[in-house]
Amino acid sequence: MDERAERHYAALDLGSNSFHMLIAQDGETLRIIDKLREPVRLGAGLDAEGRISQEAQLRALECAERFGQRLRELPTPHVRIVGTNTLRRAREQKDFRLRLAAVLGHPVEIISGDEEARLIYLGVAHDRSDPGRLRLVLDIGGGSTELILGRDAEIHRAHSLFMGCVSYTRRFFGQSNYGEHAFMAAETAALLELRAVRRRLLESPWELGIAVSGTCTAIAEILQANGWGDGSLQRAGLDELRRAVIQAGSEHALTMPGLQDDRRPVLVGGLAILRAVFASLGVERMEIAEGALREGLLYDLIGRDHQKDIRHASVAAMQSRFGTDRGQADGVAATARALAGQLQFTRDADGFDPTQFLDWGAQLHELGLCVAYTGYHRHGAYLVENANIPGFSRDDTNLLAFLIRGHRRSLHPETFKELSGIHEKWSLPLCVLLRLAVLLNRGRGLDSIPRIEADFERQSVELGFEDGWLDKHPLTRSDLDEEREVMHSVGVSLRY
Repeated sequence: MDERAERHYAALDLGSNSFHMLIAQDGETLRIIDKLREPVRLGAGLDAEGRISQEAQLRALECAERFGQRLRELPTPHVRIVGTNTLRRAREQKDFRLRLAAVLGHPVEIISGDEEARLIYLGVAHDRSDPGRLRLVLDIGGGSTELILGRDAEIHRAHSLFMGCVSYTRRFFGQSNYGEHAFMAAETAALLELRAVRRRLLESPWELGIAVSGTCTAIAEILQANGWGDGSLQRAGLDELRRAVIQAGSEHALTMPGLQDDRRPVLVGGLAILRAVFASLGVERMEIAEGALREGLLYDLIGRDHQKDIRHASVAAMQSRFGTDRGQADGVAATARALAGQLQFTRDADGFDPTQFLDWGAQLHELGLCVAYTGYHRHGAYLVENANIPGFSRDDTNLLAFLIRGHRRSLHPETFKELSGIHEKWSLPLCVLLRLAVLLNRGRGLDSIPRIEADFERQSVELGFEDGWLDKHPLTRSDLDEEREVMHSVGVSLRY
């Protein structure tokens, strides 16, 4: 591998309006060395049933092929590609995502709105120095709008709302009717969305408003170019822009200094949302910042590579929140790691580290005991599936929930198929090892770690205990007898 590529990191945001890519070089400071952006308008191809049109998919794949040329030389652990609102909402997007990954040469993750908000704030926090000041950060994307309150590096509140410049332009201005009634309808809808979070955002008066990304940056440039602003966003300038858009009456007639051709088709939806945010939260002015989702992705990715993975802290926070038995969790994790170590599990070529997920599954396997002992594996899986766990993609969360649900009781072959890609590949080995680690720690104290041999392609596992050990542990022998039947139900042969 080229020595320079080892210091290069890439972040790609597959957004609802545009695809954005940043490539940076890590050194004493993070230096951006390349940027690419293309208006794909993936969200415009999403129908009411959650299907992405063939035309939109083709635009996305053609763009991905061009971006892929720039990414192919980079090691996968140095690349993070995320899908946001449109891919979150799309039905049956697994095949399309795999096609995108194939042309990009790296896996594609789907992140939640909360994770998107966290990464946006991370990008802003690294881009600006506002020590001690409470900031309101706004990002209006193609399909969602994120509002985050934070001070320094700490997020106080984060909200992701289902409104964006693409979706609102289609919904309220679909016939290119830029009249007063269309604007009123769009702004009223946005105000209703904001009503759910308004009180919580107003509880702590912020000292600084910061807007980021395409819609906000584009509107600030238009305001400045027309003499309605100074490079920031101001309420009076937004009013002037609204009047000018209504006067134009349609997309075709909308021309003004500062308005780029690729922004024209979605400007009105973004403007309506922006004015609603200002009205609902009493904002008079917002500054524009460069750092946003892509920059946050880069800093998060480099943190993982430098042993500063936020996912470890997120798992520990869940343990504290739900009061898990740390001693038992550590015992199960130690056994699981010892078993995996004998099998010499290593980081996958695409950067996926199976031992991390085995450890996280062990740390959280008893999470559901906070609800009830009966069915606690299902309760724990539900909590993980529905919690905001910073740093975890949707696929990551699904695998973690799968391991927690599958660490005891019955297993069903079809549940493994609910996962995708690398997560599906590792689901069986990790589930088997976690089940065995929990079984061997039933006495809530580490007794002995057996020798293990496994061939997961042929689906066979063999445990070797010291002579006489099982005779002295009849409960473990009985548990293994039952486990053998469960393993058989998913095609795994267990011998001991």
